Amino acid sequence: MQSFVVLVPNKAVFQQALSIAGKNPKAVVHCLCYEFMPKEKCLPKNVVLSQERDFPDILSLQEIRNVYSEAVAFSRIWFKHDAAFEKGISYRGISFGVVSEHQFFYAFKGILLLLKTAVKLALGEGEATIVGPKAGFVGECARIAAEKSGAELKLLDFGAEKAVDRWQNFNLRKLLEFEKKARRAVGKGFSSGRGRTVFFRGRDYLGSLLEEMEKDTSFGTFSLDDFLVRELLNPFAFLRFLKTRSKKRAFFRGLYGKYKLNRGFRESLVFEGMDFSSAFILRVLRFTERDWPEFVFLVDILLKEFEKRKPALIVVWEDVVPFERISVLVARQFGIKSLVLQHGLLKPLTPKGDWIIGYAPLTANKIAVWSDLAKSHLVSHGVSGARVVATGSPKFDATHNRSFNPEKFRKSQGIGLQEKLVVFAAEGLMFDTDTIGNLIDWVEVAFPDVKARFVVKVRKIEDPKRWQARLGGKAMVLRDVDLYELLNACDVVVGKVSSVGLEGMVFGKPFVVFEEEGRKDFRGSYDSDAVLRASNKSEFVKAFALALDDRQRPALEEKIAAFVERIAFRQDGKATARVISLIKEMMGRVVCSDLKRGGK
Repeated sequence: MQSFVVLVPNKAVFQQALSIAGKNPKAVVHCLCYEFMPKEKCLPKNVVLSQERDFPDILSLQEIRNVYSEAVAFSRIWFKHDAAFEKGISYRGISFGVVSEHQFFYAFKGILLLLKTAVKLALGEGEATIVGPKAGFVGECARIAAEKSGAELKLLDFGAEKAVDRWQNFNLRKLLEFEKKARRAVGKGFSSGRGRTVFFRGRDYLGSLLEEMEKDTSFGTFSLDDFLVRELLNPFAFLRFLKTRSKKRAFFRGLYGKYKLNRGFRESLVFEGMDFSSAFILRVLRFTERDWPEFVFLVDILLKEFEKRKPALIVVWEDVVPFERISVLVARQFGIKSLVLQHGLLKPLTPKGDWIIGYAPLTANKIAVWSDLAKSHLVSHGVSGARVVATGSPKFDATHNRSFNPEKFRKSQGIGLQEKLVVFAAEGLMFDTDTIGNLIDWVEVAFPDVKARFVVKVRKIEDPKRWQARLGGKAMVLRDVDLYELLNACDVVVGKVSSVGLEGMVFGKPFVVFEEEGRKDFRGSYDSDAVLRASNKSEFVKAFALALDDRQRPALEEKIAAFVERIAFRQDGKATARVISLIKEMMGRVVCSDLKRGGK
């Protein structure tokens, strides 16, 4: 059978893929979309569309492990550099190498996933042709994959590559995602306290912590979320950004040359026999065009704000994302302590190693985690136990402190009080609509006497109409409802490994984790018999029957309660208070008048 594997970085290549599908109606056209997702709703039947987050669904568990392990290894090799070189890629004392650590890992992971997936599809489909753009690193990946698989190679010539979408990280669409924050930020002042100030960056992941901090008059709270939005909406700040990018063009090109000549290319960038150094150096070019100008802008505005307000402490939701890491590094220059707050499940990138996304290695001074179990995970990944404090999660406090009315909620959504409400948690690691449809069919066939209502809760960035069109009448798709109201009113939560399932368990709801055969989660986040795991039809039906069995429900609820306490500390509604106490403790060791910035 003839097949085409098209590596799609932009709309022009995708249109060519549709043309190929039209000319070859009997062939399968796999579109592997990298940093691009087409908006077309109606696609030819012979087109299979996958974006980067779907590539792992094509690979086996062991193949995914290998990709992640190799990406970590390459990242570690890449960042083994001497102090002199690091100084050469610094701006005002902030190393771009350290700030870019997060992006470089994802760049390695993205390229390796793209290569591995393209090669596997090409080898498994008989006569295969790999298609990609002639210019750019995605085209280079197409060439490398074709050489490895022996597939025919077809490169599409669109002339000179549109080098980079320079506004991908700094654009109107992302500003609109902050619509509520923008309204709050523009009209909001600084929460003044008694001489000491805390800089806070939470991105809505930390419940009502910011509001409670602002109520505390013993210190002032300055929201970096609001500050960043104000800067992005400030036309003068934007003009400064344009000026910086233009003025520093030679500086960025110089950094690119230093990376190309002095860094990981002295090592062997070979993955499963594929030398991908030619693709990776083109990927690094994107940093010079898009990311590094933003870093300079962020360093400038943060240094100015730190010098102006002289905070006693900075609190962030993680310290690997560039803005947060720059904030922590700037704080370090001033001798200011920093605190990271765990906002989601700890997800080690490999079964063994020292990387946990967002938390390890730890740049900040301390981290407040959900439980002693989380602390042990971090310690086992190289973080000193003295830097880790178990406080519980502020966002879970709402499950204890808020009042909920499940009957009222059900009526508002047209859900009967006697119906079994099954929630598919499509937040976090996403289910595809085909999998959800299959799970619903299995329930309806296995339990014909159960009157069930199926609800799919999608993320804010998703289009519910698109999901509804794919699911038809099998399930109700909700996006804008209060997640905790939904979880409190439901009977069963079904999902993959994400914190949404844990939040359902905090409400005492059974959580069925479904991972396809051979794809069972290797992170160990839900390693407990309180979690009903399934990887095929028979296991799922058995787990669902247990979730609905009223006779076994008390015993299951006891296991759920014990599990929640182990993974998310005691649910007493006081995690926010414990975090604020830790903030005050850390702040007491810093005297504002003694703050002096280190050398530039």
